[in-house]
Amino acid sequence: MKKTFSFSARLIAMSLGLSLFFQGCDSSSDDDGGGGNTDPKQVLGVVLDGVTNEPVSGTVTITSTGGGSLNQTTTTNASGEYSFDNVASGTYVVTITSDDYQETSTEPIETSDAFTEDVFAAILPVTTDIDVPVASITGTIVDEDSKPIADVLISISATETELTNGFFASAYSNTKGQFYIGGIPITDYTGEEISSFKVRFLKDGLEVKVLKDQELSQNKSKVMSVKMKQASEASAVFSDDFETDKGWEMTGFWHRHAKNLNISNDAYPDFVTLGSGDETDGDVTDPYQGNFSMWYGEAETGNFLGVPYEDQPLMGGGESEVPNDGTITSPEINLTSKDEAAVAFWTWWEIESVNPNTSGYDLMEVYVIDEDEESHFIGSLNPYSDPLLEDRDALPYTSSGFNKAPIWTYQEFDISDYADGKIKIMISFSTVDELYNGFRGFMIDDFQVLNRAGADAGGRKRAPVKPTQSKSRK
Repeated sequence: MKKTFSFSARLIAMSLGLSLFFQGCDSSSDDDGGGGNTDPKQVLGVVLDGVTNEPVSGTVTITSTGGGSLNQTTTTNASGEYSFDNVASGTYVVTITSDDYQETSTEPIETSDAFTEDVFAAILPVTTDIDVPVASITGTIVDEDSKPIADVLISISATETELTNGFFASAYSNTKGQFYIGGIPITDYTGEEISSFKVRFLKDGLEVKVLKDQELSQNKSKVMSVKMKQASEASAVFSDDFETDKGWEMTGFWHRHAKNLNISNDAYPDFVTLGSGDETDGDVTDPYQGNFSMWYGEAETGNFLGVPYEDQPLMGGGESEVPNDGTITSPEINLTSKDEAAVAFWTWWEIESVNPNTSGYDLMEVYVIDEDEESHFIGSLNPYSDPLLEDRDALPYTSSGFNKAPIWTYQEFDISDYADGKIKIMISFSTVDELYNGFRGFMIDDFQVLNRAGADAGGRKRAPVKPTQSKSRK
């Protein structure tokens, strides 16, 4: 047995100035229209499994908590949707009860502080057999005219980045500006409660906000109302959209990946499955923008399996003859006379979900190489703990979370300790072992080194695996 924007100049200057209000929290909004609206609203949302995102049927109750007498119930439809009409200005909690699921509710919602006529509140309960405490976030994003903003990237991590190894789950807002992220573990890898989280809202051309010190509670959904502003412009020290070959050194399966190649994962559907909501039929994505990106994967197979092991089991995740790994290393980047610097890029990835944590497997790591050719670890993209489900050999962990469809997400690492010198950036991928390698791999695009400190200054650590969430390997 084997061992068990274009990443445009506008994005560079994204400041921390968008106004954001968390309903039910002590935060306040600078924007007009954020308080004083006494018109009745519709409170609506969707109830989805916090792990699989599948619709949940059950009874939804809305209850006044600010002295009112409202107490109404409804049931979810086949898509898990619910709604309550003509809800007067006030404070409310919405609760879902359903067989086989833990009772879950929203944090208190202040309807008068919503920026829209509707208050969107997704609720994402988990089944009764899950003993890891989890929470969720949800809400609506609008512009300065209170019009919904689609395709905003929302990401979450612990305020103390080392506890969750950076932003570990992401999602995009829909055409109505609505979003949700469920199944958020609220304990760290030691089992200790995480005291606070931060949530980042990002879209090219708009100011970005990294809001820290937000408390999440078990079986609660925090409802947010967000207003975003236009961003100013700036420039980068070094940038590469990979449209031309700028001399990156590549090893292993790393290569420049062109668009419109119609590559599909050969391991799907016999050995791996797709994440919830993934309608790609196993296709490998095109670059984030333009015609080229960098990809760790093989164009011939659409995965990083390499030579497959003979007679491997169906739905076993894909087994290789041997492990594989590789790196891409940038040309020299001159940071002389710079006081601060950050590495930033967009990424799309899909790896195993058995033990994807940063002490585990399918490792995605970023290093600085200094003028003495010494390598310094600055961050990892892997999640801080393993997923909640047991039977997950064939399921993916992706750039949007466990068993979710992969999406293009933004990553940023502070490298100010290496400013005022000449450096290279190395990005690595390693399967570590030969198991569960039938996934689509690791892709990056719109790489930049910025002349400012990273928004997540402090870097990420290799968080140890949480034993209660680890799954034994073969």
